[in-house]
Amino acid sequence: MRKICILLILFLFVTGTMKGYGQTEKFNKDSLTNRFVTQLSIFPQEKVYLHTDKGIYMAGDTLWFRSYIVDATLHRPLYDKYIYVELVSPLDSIVSRALIRPDNGGYHGYLSLARELPDGDYTLRAYSRYMLKNGSECIFRRPIRIVTVSWNKVKMKSLVQNNSKSSDLTFKFTVSDTLMSLSQATMSVNRQSNISLKLLEMKNGFMVEWGKKDWKGNTSWLLSMKDKDDNVYRRYLPISTRNEDYDMTFYPEGGYLLAGQACRIAFKVMGCTGNAADVQLDIVDESGEVVTSTRTFHEGMGSFILTPETGKSYIAKCVDEFGRRKEFKLPSVDMRALYGLRVDVQRENFRVSLLSVDEVPLEPLYLVAHVRGIVVASEEWKEPQKKYLFPKQHFPAGVVQFLLLNKDGKVLSERLAFSDSYLPTICNLTINGTLTQKREAVSINTNLLDADQRPLRGIYSVSVVDSKFAPVDSCYNILSHLLLTSELKGSIQSPGFYFKQGSAIARNSLDLLMLTQGWRRYKLPEIIQGKYETPILEKHSEMAVQGRTVSAGGVLIKSSNEHLVSISGTGSLKGFQRITSTDKNGYFCFDSIAYVDGSGFHINAVQVKAKETGKIELFDREYPQNIPLYPQSPLEDDSICNVQKEDMEMITRLDNLHFMLQDVIVRAPIWGSRDYSKFTDREIVRYKDMRTLLKSQGLTISTLAEDADVMQTRLKADETLAVRDTSLLNGYESDAVESNSSRSSQLVEDMVYYGDQQILLFVDDNFCKPDILVNWITPGDVENMVLVKDVDRNRANALLQGTLKWSEKFYLNTGRDLCQAYCRIPLNQKKIAVLNVTTKDNFDSRCLGWWSKYYDGIQQRNMRNTTFYPLCYQQPVEFYSPKYDTTAEKNGEIPDLRTTLYWSPRLVTDEQGNATFSFYTSDQPGNYFLNIEGIAENGELVHIIKALMPSD
Repeated sequence: MRKICILLILFLFVTGTMKGYGQTEKFNKDSLTNRFVTQLSIFPQEKVYLHTDKGIYMAGDTLWFRSYIVDATLHRPLYDKYIYVELVSPLDSIVSRALIRPDNGGYHGYLSLARELPDGDYTLRAYSRYMLKNGSECIFRRPIRIVTVSWNKVKMKSLVQNNSKSSDLTFKFTVSDTLMSLSQATMSVNRQSNISLKLLEMKNGFMVEWGKKDWKGNTSWLLSMKDKDDNVYRRYLPISTRNEDYDMTFYPEGGYLLAGQACRIAFKVMGCTGNAADVQLDIVDESGEVVTSTRTFHEGMGSFILTPETGKSYIAKCVDEFGRRKEFKLPSVDMRALYGLRVDVQRENFRVSLLSVDEVPLEPLYLVAHVRGIVVASEEWKEPQKKYLFPKQHFPAGVVQFLLLNKDGKVLSERLAFSDSYLPTICNLTINGTLTQKREAVSINTNLLDADQRPLRGIYSVSVVDSKFAPVDSCYNILSHLLLTSELKGSIQSPGFYFKQGSAIARNSLDLLMLTQGWRRYKLPEIIQGKYETPILEKHSEMAVQGRTVSAGGVLIKSSNEHLVSISGTGSLKGFQRITSTDKNGYFCFDSIAYVDGSGFHINAVQVKAKETGKIELFDREYPQNIPLYPQSPLEDDSICNVQKEDMEMITRLDNLHFMLQDVIVRAPIWGSRDYSKFTDREIVRYKDMRTLLKSQGLTISTLAEDADVMQTRLKADETLAVRDTSLLNGYESDAVESNSSRSSQLVEDMVYYGDQQILLFVDDNFCKPDILVNWITPGDVENMVLVKDVDRNRANALLQGTLKWSEKFYLNTGRDLCQAYCRIPLNQKKIAVLNVTTKDNFDSRCLGWWSKYYDGIQQRNMRNTTFYPLCYQQPVEFYSPKYDTTAEKNGEIPDLRTTLYWSPRLVTDEQGNATFSFYTSDQPGNYFLNIEGIAENGELVHIIKALMPSD
């Protein structure tokens, strides 16, 4: 049946294209399939799926992935795309990003996870530009858990107290049954950071107070706290515990409640932070009589049967597990609705029934069923009492949409169901080697067959993970995404659960999911009427560099904005050059440039008619906006529990596993110290702004508010910078330094810290305020950066005296300590962290005020030439798997604590479905999990999880 559908589609693609989609046929049963196929040919849609080596990672780990991008209908692989892969924090900031393109027949890459990442459930997403332009709901998303060692032995107790105006959360933490004594606790939410929390008495806990307005736009927050020993703990948490307010939504089967008919009504209960809630409910009519009772069945979902009467109203009276009672009004009977669909999902069949109100006039009706736009059934419903029985095996695996149409093609009712007609892949394994001995060679022979014992030839991705440290990732897989989550609206928690073969609970839960989630793709009512959707297409390639030049005269001068624009490569593109001309409005585009990681560009513009160029504006890439993130796991209310769950404790016990293997580097002293780190422009190009770059070096940025009179004293010390142009101070008003100012008494600046100490900052050997560096300099301006972590205080003072000539007279005559005067560094601090930034030769440092007396408009950067580093495609890197071929290597002292033993994005099976790969066991031998995923050459979806046991 599946092959027949595919052949039919291919045939209709040709005939439909010949007819032209501008013509519309009169609706009838025969034209229906043509319209579906025409829409598919006009507007093909895409799906992308990421197979990761595991689902839980340590901060500082590497996330390896292979991407499968396919057309949305037949799941045929696509090979001419660029794919964006992003890891997003619970506060909607991108913490790691990669751009990949096909390499040797597949898409694969990695994301580096910074060691400073807090604990939490992050969102991994992937998309193509075509997907982003044509509907962000098609973007691939899945949660990724990141854990750190610091929480390994910590237990937490949280308690929520609700009232009408706010919710108070109280937290207490214990280690080895002893309360932690906290010295500081702060929180961050979207658009607000480092909010101080109220410590409780004895400093053994803290309180968070949420007002009603604080809930809006926030489901998670970042906790940062420090104990008495200065240990720092950071973790993303939900805004509330499981004991939170909830809401209920009703979904009548078929879309409407029909008067006098036994209607199935599904419902879904969700907490305010996005997690499912568990409730019991009574359905009560307007007289107060209980009509029926039920409860949630799975993930906040449930259903009940109700025969509504015309003119009556019904209420659901609910109570959750914490005793919170709420009432919700059911939808009313729709008097315009005459018909509805009822679908009973059986083990082997779909039984489809027609519901209709009493004495409804007879009219021609049509029943249509399709899977991903492939019309599988189209029947005229001549007998209202007739029930259709459709064997599931006649449907391709996936979401089935049943539609009830009238004679004009108008949709009267619809119902989603799921065809679980897929059969699992057969994987025969042969293990050669010993799994119980450490650092032993193991060879795995795999044989992949379909359910009919036919070999599955193809290129797959494979991972082997240690089951003790990295639990098998069974919640998200290629089957659950391509067949389920990519077809439905909204987020689905643990979609792999619904694919448990032979489980009645999974099957019933899956049908509830079909009743409560909407189909996300084409607008079918319009397609049936012959009104087709068309895609938004890009005018240029993925790697185009686009922008606009602006003449110095501005908009008031009537002149052409034509320029000659030249582009030259830097870094990995050194030697590349190209010239183009703009249109009369100044727009230019350099297209089809393939730039790899580490590439940058110098762009220059010259006015054609000898007028001065004002600036060059580069167009930024579009990135996803307002994409829902996965919520944090709900907190238990008023109970002491481990912060790290049992399945995560083992991985965190590895502590610094990825940092014990680094080479020992012997550095020559710089500024009197060997404890320093250095970044060159080749490494700096990976960062989008100075904030991200500084954080990568272990620095933190905070915003400090000062009284105006205190700032006045400091600005007098900074005489040159303050007098030349106080507007450089990022939001400072020049009037604020006047003693008689009537403006706000609060001034704000960004401060940079190494640990808990403020750094001393130099840019091009000039003392510089941190907020100037953060807000006026970009990574593309920087040649190199050196962070020296323990400069002697006397040397630091000498540096200040040597670079700030104008400060010597002010301070040296009075004997003041410059480190304390400029950065308020305590006098008892003998070692000081110093950051020295060297800018590139073409950087115009007049914007920093070094030579402001020679230049009047110091706020205007020289924008006629600019340097930038775009997001480049990632150079493929091979997964490192150590080899222990000799006795010395087997007895080496460097510990092998890998959690991913083996990863390959290219497991190639031959014509018999055979493939072989090998790896070495780690220092923790034992049980491993094998995970193979991909798409066979014949289109079969392959998902295999196998336990590799020592007995094998």
